[in-house]
Amino acid sequence: MTTEVFNTSKIQMIPTIKELIKVVQRSVRQKYRIKTVWNSCLWTAHFAISNSKYEQGFFENKSPTLEKMTHNKLFGALILGILFVISTHIAPTEGCSCSPKHPQSFYCEADFVIIARILRKSVISKPYQNTYKIDIKKAYKMSEKAKSYLKEGRIMTAKSESMCGLTLEIGKIYVIAGKNGPTVNLCNYVKAYKDMTTVERRGFAGLYRKGCNACSVRLCFYQEPYACEDYPDSCVWNPFKRCETKYSFCAPSGRGGCHWRYTPAYKECIREP
Repeated sequence: MTTEVFNTSKIQMIPTIKELIKVVQRSVRQKYRIKTVWNSCLWTAHFAISNSKYEQGFFENKSPTLEKMTHNKLFGALILGILFVISTHIAPTEGCSCSPKHPQSFYCEADFVIIARILRKSVISKPYQNTYKIDIKKAYKMSEKAKSYLKEGRIMTAKSESMCGLTLEIGKIYVIAGKNGPTVNLCNYVKAYKDMTTVERRGFAGLYRKGCNACSVRLCFYQEPYACEDYPDSCVWNPFKRCETKYSFCAPSGRGGCHWRYTPAYKECIREP
Protein backbone atom coordinates (compact mmCIF):
# COMPACT_ATOMS: atom_id res chain seq x y z
CA MET A 1 0.00 0.00 0.00
CA THR A 2 1.49 3.30 -1.07
CA THR A 3 1.06 6.61 0.69
CA GLU A 4 0.69 9.71 -1.40
CA VAL A 5 2.54 12.75 -0.12
CA PHE A 6 1.06 16.21 -0.45
CA ASN A 7 3.97 18.30 -1.71
CA THR A 8 3.49 21.74 -0.17
CA SER A 9 6.43 23.10 -2.12
CA LYS A 10 4.07 23.24 -5.09
CA ILE A 11 2.01 25.92 -3.39
CA GLN A 12 3.71 29.06 -4.65
CA MET A 13 1.06 31.61 -3.73
CA ILE A 14 0.31 30.80 -0.09
CA PRO A 15 2.72 32.09 2.58
CA THR A 16 4.26 29.29 4.59
CA ILE A 17 3.36 28.70 8.24
CA LYS A 18 6.93 29.77 9.09
CA GLU A 19 6.24 33.13 7.45
CA LEU A 20 2.92 33.46 9.29
CA ILE A 21 4.65 32.78 12.61
CA LYS A 22 7.20 35.49 11.83
CA VAL A 23 4.41 37.96 11.08
CA VAL A 24 2.63 37.13 14.34
CA GLN A 25 5.83 37.42 16.36
CA ARG A 26 6.64 40.73 14.70
CA SER A 27 3.11 41.93 15.41
CA VAL A 28 3.49 41.09 19.10
CA ARG A 29 6.74 43.04 19.32
CA GLN A 30 5.16 46.05 17.62
CA LYS A 31 2.04 45.76 19.82
CA TYR A 32 -0.34 45.21 16.92
CA ARG A 33 -3.59 43.75 18.21
CA ILE A 34 -5.18 40.42 17.36
CA LYS A 35 -7.56 41.71 14.72
CA THR A 36 -4.73 43.24 12.70
CA VAL A 37 -2.89 39.93 12.52
CA TRP A 38 -6.08 37.97 11.95
CA ASN A 39 -7.19 40.19 9.06
CA SER A 40 -3.79 39.86 7.39
CA CYS A 41 -3.99 36.08 7.65
CA LEU A 42 -7.60 36.04 6.47
CA TRP A 43 -6.79 38.22 3.46
CA THR A 44 -3.97 35.83 2.61
CA ALA A 45 -6.26 32.80 2.78
CA HIS A 46 -8.98 34.52 0.77
CA PHE A 47 -6.67 35.55 -2.05
CA ALA A 48 -5.00 32.16 -2.16
CA ILE A 49 -8.27 30.24 -2.45
CA SER A 50 -10.29 32.54 -4.70
CA ASN A 51 -7.70 33.32 -7.36
CA SER A 52 -8.60 31.78 -10.70
CA LYS A 53 -5.02 30.72 -11.34
CA TYR A 54 -5.20 28.66 -8.19
CA GLU A 55 -8.36 26.91 -9.37
CA GLN A 56 -6.93 26.10 -12.78
CA GLY A 57 -3.46 24.84 -11.93
CA PHE A 58 -2.88 24.46 -8.24
CA PHE A 59 -1.94 20.78 -8.30
CA GLU A 60 0.55 19.39 -10.78
CA ASN A 61 -0.07 15.84 -9.58
CA LYS A 62 -3.79 15.25 -10.09
CA SER A 63 -3.96 12.00 -8.14
CA PRO A 64 -7.35 10.73 -6.86
CA THR A 65 -6.40 11.62 -3.29
CA LEU A 66 -5.58 15.23 -4.13
CA GLU A 67 -8.65 15.61 -6.34
CA LYS A 68 -10.82 14.72 -3.35
CA MET A 69 -9.40 17.68 -1.40
CA THR A 70 -11.99 20.35 -2.11
CA HIS A 71 -11.24 24.03 -1.85
CA ASN A 72 -13.39 24.26 1.26
CA LYS A 73 -11.35 21.60 3.04
CA LEU A 74 -8.10 23.28 2.11
CA PHE A 75 -9.46 26.62 3.26
CA GLY A 76 -10.54 25.09 6.56
CA ALA A 77 -7.17 23.46 7.11
CA LEU A 78 -5.38 26.73 6.40
CA ILE A 79 -7.61 28.71 8.76
CA LEU A 80 -7.13 26.15 11.55
CA GLY A 81 -3.39 26.41 11.10
CA ILE A 82 -3.53 30.20 11.28
CA LEU A 83 -5.72 30.07 14.40
CA PHE A 84 -3.24 27.74 16.06
CA VAL A 85 -0.35 30.08 15.29
CA ILE A 86 -2.23 33.10 16.60
CA SER A 87 -3.53 31.35 19.73
CA THR A 88 -0.02 30.36 20.78
CA HIS A 89 1.30 33.91 20.55
CA ILE A 90 -1.50 36.36 21.39
CA ALA A 91 -4.37 36.44 23.86
CA PRO A 92 -7.64 37.26 22.06
CA THR A 93 -8.72 40.89 22.50
CA GLU A 94 -10.71 43.43 20.57
CA GLY A 95 -8.58 45.77 18.52
CA CYS A 96 -8.22 47.93 15.47
CA SER A 97 -7.54 46.73 11.96
CA CYS A 98 -4.86 48.21 9.71
CA SER A 99 -4.01 47.29 6.15
CA PRO A 100 -0.29 46.49 5.71
CA LYS A 101 1.78 49.25 4.10
CA HIS A 102 5.33 49.51 2.87
CA PRO A 103 7.28 52.28 4.67
CA GLN A 104 7.44 54.16 1.36
CA SER A 105 3.63 54.28 1.20
CA PHE A 106 3.52 55.75 4.70
CA TYR A 107 5.98 58.43 3.61
CA CYS A 108 4.24 59.30 0.35
CA GLU A 109 0.75 59.48 1.87
CA ALA A 110 1.76 61.44 4.99
CA ASP A 111 1.13 65.13 5.68
CA PHE A 112 4.17 65.16 7.92
CA VAL A 113 7.18 62.97 8.56
CA ILE A 114 9.31 63.96 11.54
CA ILE A 115 12.02 62.74 13.84
CA ALA A 116 10.90 63.64 17.35
CA ARG A 117 11.89 62.99 20.94
CA ILE A 118 9.08 62.28 23.38
CA LEU A 119 9.52 64.76 26.23
CA ARG A 120 6.60 63.98 28.50
CA LYS A 121 2.98 62.98 28.68
CA SER A 122 0.87 66.09 29.02
CA VAL A 123 -1.30 66.63 32.09
CA ILE A 124 -4.03 68.11 29.90
CA SER A 125 -4.81 64.76 28.29
CA LYS A 126 -8.47 64.21 27.46
CA PRO A 127 -10.52 61.33 28.99
CA TYR A 128 -9.98 58.96 26.06
CA GLN A 129 -6.80 60.46 24.67
CA ASN A 130 -3.17 60.86 25.68
CA THR A 131 -1.24 63.95 24.65
CA TYR A 132 2.55 63.85 24.33
CA LYS A 133 4.84 66.86 24.29
CA ILE A 134 7.49 66.34 21.61
CA ASP A 135 10.70 67.99 20.46
CA ILE A 136 10.87 67.88 16.66
CA LYS A 137 14.49 67.22 15.72
CA LYS A 138 13.99 67.12 11.95
CA ALA A 139 11.11 67.43 9.51
CA TYR A 140 11.47 65.27 6.41
CA LYS A 141 8.06 66.28 5.13
CA MET A 142 5.66 68.96 6.35
CA SER A 143 2.55 70.38 4.68
CA GLU A 144 1.30 73.85 5.56
CA LYS A 145 -1.59 72.34 7.53
CA ALA A 146 0.81 70.10 9.42
CA LYS A 147 2.97 73.10 10.34
CA SER A 148 -0.11 74.69 11.86
CA TYR A 149 -1.29 71.75 13.97
CA LEU A 150 2.21 70.74 15.09
CA LYS A 151 3.39 74.23 16.03
CA GLU A 152 2.66 73.56 19.72
CA GLY A 153 4.83 70.43 19.63
CA ARG A 154 2.11 67.99 20.67
CA ILE A 155 0.75 64.75 19.26
CA MET A 156 -2.26 62.79 20.47
CA THR A 157 -3.19 59.13 20.55
CA ALA A 158 -6.04 57.08 22.01
CA LYS A 159 -5.44 55.81 25.55
CA SER A 160 -6.59 52.29 24.77
CA GLU A 161 -4.75 49.96 22.40
CA SER A 162 -8.14 48.47 21.52
CA MET A 163 -8.88 51.90 20.00
CA CYS A 164 -5.58 51.85 18.09
CA GLY A 165 -3.79 53.89 20.73
CA LEU A 166 0.01 53.95 20.99
CA THR A 167 2.21 53.89 24.06
CA LEU A 168 5.27 56.08 23.51
CA GLU A 169 8.33 55.93 25.75
CA ILE A 170 9.45 59.16 27.36
CA GLY A 171 12.90 60.19 26.16
CA LYS A 172 12.89 57.92 23.11
CA ILE A 173 13.34 59.25 19.57
CA TYR A 174 10.78 58.16 16.97
CA VAL A 175 10.15 58.63 13.28
CA ILE A 176 6.49 59.59 12.97
CA ALA A 177 4.51 59.78 9.72
CA GLY A 178 1.06 61.27 10.22
CA LYS A 179 -1.91 62.42 8.21
CA ASN A 180 -5.00 64.60 8.72
CA GLY A 181 -4.00 66.03 12.07
CA PRO A 182 -1.70 65.56 15.06
CA THR A 183 -3.40 62.32 16.16
CA VAL A 184 -1.44 59.12 15.51
CA ASN A 185 -2.32 55.47 16.05
CA LEU A 186 -1.31 51.89 15.24
CA CYS A 187 -2.19 52.45 11.59
CA ASN A 188 0.40 55.21 11.24
CA TYR A 189 4.13 54.75 10.87
CA VAL A 190 5.55 55.33 14.36
CA LYS A 191 8.85 53.57 14.93
CA ALA A 192 11.77 54.06 17.29
CA TYR A 193 14.66 55.50 15.29
CA LYS A 194 17.13 53.00 16.73
CA ASP A 195 14.97 50.10 15.47
CA MET A 196 14.97 51.27 11.85
CA THR A 197 17.27 49.80 9.24
CA THR A 198 19.77 52.05 7.46
CA VAL A 199 17.69 51.81 4.28
CA GLU A 200 14.52 52.83 6.14
CA ARG A 201 16.34 55.83 7.61
CA ARG A 202 17.67 56.85 4.20
CA GLY A 203 14.23 56.20 2.72
CA PHE A 204 12.49 58.67 5.01
CA ALA A 205 15.38 61.09 4.54
CA GLY A 206 14.83 61.24 0.78
CA LEU A 207 14.98 57.90 -1.08
CA TYR A 208 11.24 57.24 -0.76
CA ARG A 209 10.47 60.71 -2.12
CA LYS A 210 11.88 59.76 -5.53
CA GLY A 211 9.01 57.38 -6.17
CA CYS A 212 6.11 59.29 -4.64
CA ASN A 213 4.81 61.13 -7.70
CA ALA A 214 5.57 58.57 -10.39
CA CYS A 215 5.18 55.25 -8.57
CA SER A 216 3.02 53.44 -6.04
CA VAL A 217 3.50 50.27 -4.01
CA ARG A 218 0.78 47.72 -4.79
CA LEU A 219 -0.17 45.21 -2.10
CA CYS A 220 0.05 41.53 -3.09
CA PHE A 221 -0.14 38.51 -0.75
CA TYR A 222 1.18 35.95 -3.22
CA GLN A 223 4.68 34.51 -3.15
CA GLU A 224 5.29 35.28 -6.81
CA PRO A 225 4.73 38.86 -8.08
CA TYR A 226 3.39 37.65 -11.45
CA ALA A 227 0.36 36.15 -9.63
CA CYS A 228 -0.94 39.71 -9.09
CA GLU A 229 -2.12 42.17 -11.69
CA ASP A 230 0.79 44.45 -12.48
CA TYR A 231 0.84 48.06 -13.63
CA PRO A 232 3.74 50.00 -15.17
CA ASP A 233 3.53 52.74 -12.53
CA SER A 234 3.64 50.41 -9.51
CA CYS A 235 5.81 47.90 -7.68
CA VAL A 236 4.17 44.71 -6.39
CA TRP A 237 4.84 44.20 -2.68
CA ASN A 238 4.27 41.16 -0.45
CA PRO A 239 4.14 42.17 3.25
CA PHE A 240 5.41 38.72 4.23
CA LYS A 241 8.75 39.47 2.57
CA ARG A 242 10.64 41.36 5.25
CA CYS A 243 13.73 41.94 3.08
CA GLU A 244 11.68 43.87 0.53
CA THR A 245 10.05 45.85 3.31
CA LYS A 246 13.20 46.83 5.15
CA TYR A 247 15.81 47.08 2.42
CA SER A 248 14.20 48.23 -0.86
CA PHE A 249 12.21 51.07 -2.36
CA CYS A 250 10.09 51.64 -5.46
CA ALA A 251 11.48 54.13 -7.99
CA PRO A 252 11.07 55.12 -11.66
CA SER A 253 12.95 52.76 -13.95
CA GLY A 254 13.88 55.34 -16.57
CA ARG A 255 11.84 53.48 -19.21
CA GLY A 256 8.49 54.94 -18.30
CA GLY A 257 7.73 52.42 -15.55
CA CYS A 258 8.61 51.63 -11.95
CA HIS A 259 10.68 48.89 -10.37
CA TRP A 260 12.14 47.84 -7.05
CA ARG A 261 15.59 49.19 -6.25
CA TYR A 262 17.39 46.52 -4.26
CA THR A 263 20.17 47.67 -1.96
CA PRO A 264 23.25 45.63 -0.96
CA ALA A 265 21.55 45.10 2.42
CA TYR A 266 18.60 43.49 0.61
CA LYS A 267 20.88 41.03 -1.15
CA GLU A 268 22.46 40.10 2.18
CA CYS A 269 19.02 39.70 3.76
CA ILE A 270 17.70 37.24 1.17
CA ARG A 271 20.78 35.06 1.65
CA GLU A 272 19.96 34.61 5.32
CA PRO A 273 18.31 31.27 6.26
